[in-house]
Amino acid sequence: MVAISFTVRPSGLATPWSVILRTISGRIISQAADTEAQQLENLRITSLLKEALDVPYLFLSGGSHYALHRMIGPMLGCVMYLCVTEYDELATKSQPLLADVRAVRQHFPYLSK
Repeated sequence: MVAISFTVRPSGLATPWSVILRTISGRIISQAADTEAQQLENLRITSLLKEALDVPYLFLSGGSHYALHRMIGPMLGCVMYLCVTEYDELATKSQPLLADVRAVRQHFPYLSK
C-alpha cells in the first residue's frame, strides 16, 4: 500500500492523490496540462510518484502544455518515452522525435541516471 501525505495548495493546482493512486492501479496516468502551472504540477507529481511507488508507471501529459513533461518525465521517474523516429502522415505529433529526446538526455546527464 502506498501512503502519501498531500496538502492542497491555495492555487488549486494540485491533483487529488486519490485520483492519481486510483489511476496507478493500471500503472498508466494521463492528465491534461493546459497551462504552464498545470505542466509544472505534472512534473512535480511525477517526481513525487518516483519517491512513493515501487512499481513502474507511465505518466502522459496531454493538453496544450505537454511537451516539457513528455521530454523530461522519464528522467524524473516515468518508465519510458513514447516517441517517433519521424513525423510522417501516420505519426502522432504530440510524441517527441527520438533524435530530440536523445539530445535532451545528452544535455542533462545528471537527470538521465
